[in-house]
Amino acid sequence: MRSFLGPVAAVLALAGQILASPVEAEASSSLSSSPPADVDMDADISLDDDDDSLLPFNITTDLALSSSLERRSGCNQSKCPDSRFGFDVLSNKLRWSEWFYFLRWSGTCGCHSIQIFQDGCKTFSICSGTHSVCMDWKRGRGHWVDPGGVKRCYTLLDDYTCDGKYWAAWPKDEVDCTW
Repeated sequence: MRSFLGPVAAVLALAGQILASPVEAEASSSLSSSPPADVDMDADISLDDDDDSLLPFNITTDLALSSSLERRSGCNQSKCPDSRFGFDVLSNKLRWSEWFYFLRWSGTCGCHSIQIFQDGCKTFSICSGTHSVCMDWKRGRGHWVDPGGVKRCYTLLDDYTCDGKYWAAWPKDEVDCTW
């Protein structure tokens, strides 16, 4: 006799995925500028197989790509961001459609990844000082405050990749800070 729990579990998982997925946001653009002070655009971001990253994958990432996720890292994510601005948010879906969010950045201290909450905000200290970041992907905007207190604001794009297993939000353009 076939169990009917398999199809029921699949339907429940799909419903949970739809209800728990991040909300897509349309973003507009106006200016283009340099990355936050900690971001080193010429940094070597290749990772070794021995890397103990918070994320389960290791790859070499091209920071110059910032448009479609299909042209970016796809299923091969690491703690290095894909954004040309040197930071992004990557969310991966685990058990029962729970989403876990990671702020990723590349700078003078190397590539880093730190878990954040769904609100997208985090204040943290690294070798270059204390930074504060908020990525409000629902409104399509974000900002980065460097250790010197300089605030840079960005429009954001977001997309799913790897058959919906990953979702990312990344800066598209730097804009005037109006929030």
